[in-house]
Amino acid sequence: MQTGEKIALQRKRLGLSQEDLALELKLSRQAVSRWETNEATPGTEKIIQLSRLFQVSIDYLLLEEQETPDMETVRSATSQPEGDTQRRSKMRQRRITFGGWLCAASLFPFMISIGAATGWMLRHNWYYADKGAFLTGVIESGKTIPFGIGAFLLVVGGVILGAEYLYGQK
Repeated sequence: MQTGEKIALQRKRLGLSQEDLALELKLSRQAVSRWETNEATPGTEKIIQLSRLFQVSIDYLLLEEQETPDMETVRSATSQPEGDTQRRSKMRQRRITFGGWLCAASLFPFMISIGAATGWMLRHNWYYADKGAFLTGVIESGKTIPFGIGAFLLVVGGVILGAEYLYGQK
C-alpha cells in the first residue's frame, strides 16, 4: 500500500472528509487530494502531523511494505511514555520530599546533643575551651546516640537530595 492510500484509509477510518483533514493540517483540500492519488508527497512536518492525528507511526505512513497496524498496539505505544514520564516525575518528587524530611528530622537529635553538650561545657567551665570541647561535651554528656542518629539522617537525606539534584540536571 502506498503513502497516499494509507492517508486515505486512515482519514476515512476517522470519518474525516478531505476538507476536514485539510483544515486540521492548515492546507488546501487539493493538497490532500494530490497526496491520496500519489501525485504529491507530504513534507516532513505534515507526515509528523498525520502520524499524530491518525495515531500511527511515521514508518507506517512512509514504508510501502507495512500492513495496517493494530490500533490498540499503536495507542498503547504512544500513551506509555507519557504515563512512564508522569510516574517517574511522581517518584522523583517523593524522593525529594523524603530526603527533605530526613534532613529536617536530623535537627531534633542534633538539638538534644547540642543542648546536652552545651550544658556539660557550662558545668565544667569550658567557656574558653579548645576545638574539641564540643565533641568532648557530646561524649561526656552521654548523648552520642542522638548525635549519631542526627548525623546519619542528615547524611542520608543529603545524599538523596544530592542524587536527585544531579539526576535532574541530565
